[in-house]
Amino acid sequence: MPQIRCPNCGTSINLETRRATDLSLILNSLRSGPKTFTQLLQKTRLPRKTLSLRLKDLISSEAIVNDGRYRLNGALPSELWREMNLKRSFQFSRKNIMLTLLFFCMGILLAQAYGQHMLAPPQKLTITGTFEVNLVISDVADLCAWQARVVFDPSVLVVIDVVEGPFLQGKENSFATIFIVNTHIVDDLFIKNDPDDPFTIINDEGNSADNVFIACSLIGNSNGISGSGTLATVTFGVVGQGSLGLQLEDVLVLDSTISEIPEDTLALEQS
Repeated sequence: MPQIRCPNCGTSINLETRRATDLSLILNSLRSGPKTFTQLLQKTRLPRKTLSLRLKDLISSEAIVNDGRYRLNGALPSELWREMNLKRSFQFSRKNIMLTLLFFCMGILLAQAYGQHMLAPPQKLTITGTFEVNLVISDVADLCAWQARVVFDPSVLVVIDVVEGPFLQGKENSFATIFIVNTHIVDDLFIKNDPDDPFTIINDEGNSADNVFIACSLIGNSNGISGSGTLATVTFGVVGQGSLGLQLEDVLVLDSTISEIPEDTLALEQS
């Protein structure tokens, strides 16, 4: 069955359920009060022709009225109510999609990490030097969320600290971010979770001694951030002889419509 992408949340919609989904978008938009046609265009993000057709359907079914502005007209007719209940799909905002995925992954990783940490023998390492590496993004437009994995040689390097960069949480940005780090935490080296910062979550992942996975997302119904800047800073400790080379893997960069941004906008730069 052909699929289309929902203009409001970016999820796939079966063509058979498109009408019910469109009607649900319009009715949910009118719950907060009467709106003009232009306001409904902006709120639902439906094509102009589609919105016009759906509004005619709702008016003919007496679900809404148009007295200069479109407004709800009491309870929905029984036929329309049944159609929407049978065919509509539960919808998430674009930010909630990212947060749901992040929290789901975090729960699984925490459960795995707890068992691995209890069985892992204590490690005693000698740090002979440290250096910082910035994960930077260049000339990005409408950045909403990102993830990346930094891979290294665990016989040469260990992760000492990971902090969020200023790009998404800059002073000009009034929206919060959720910042997640998964890596092997060496006792007495890594800075643990800060109880005063519940939106920075650091997980001890025992099977990730050779990499650090970092993810971040804006929280709230906001547009993404554009420009260039630092997304995160990783501090490494040198514990052996060998290559200090790093590699980027599993890169995913998303804009506020949950569309992928080319991953070559991300790079590693040593401070």
